[in-house]
Amino acid sequence: MVENEPKFANLPDVLPGPEEALENHVMREWLWHGLGRLSADEQLTVMLRHFTRCTSYAAIARVTAAPVGTVRSRLNRARARLAGVLMATVADTPMSHASVETAQRRQWDEFYRVRTLVRDQGLVGRRAESDRAGGPGQDRGRARQQRHHHR
Repeated sequence: MVENEPKFANLPDVLPGPEEALENHVMREWLWHGLGRLSADEQLTVMLRHFTRCTSYAAIARVTAAPVGTVRSRLNRARARLAGVLMATVADTPMSHASVETAQRRQWDEFYRVRTLVRDQGLVGRRAESDRAGGPGQDRGRARQQRHHHR
């Protein structure tokens, strides 16, 4: 070790890299946005359950002065609403499953549109008929077979 080098220089990196830090920040902002769409009671219940040490239904019920059944229903409703809100925020992004499916559907629609145009112009039908009738490639094969057969 160099004399002037600090002793902590050989410690492993414990901080996230820039990409991971940005991803964590985006996820946190996305979650806070979704939580902001919940009712005050739902927000409080979710916050207590997932962001504090008060994780049992009974403990949350004591803090909120609500019956345990109410705590459970608030959490269930909040999770469902939060999932819907979060999915709605990504619905129009390139990352959403719906966007991928829509793009694939457009590609297949274009494929079938072009295929139909080609078929309607008779290009596909003529080729298929010429293949069945022994197209150019098949004629050469037959001629070769006939030459070998006559030897």
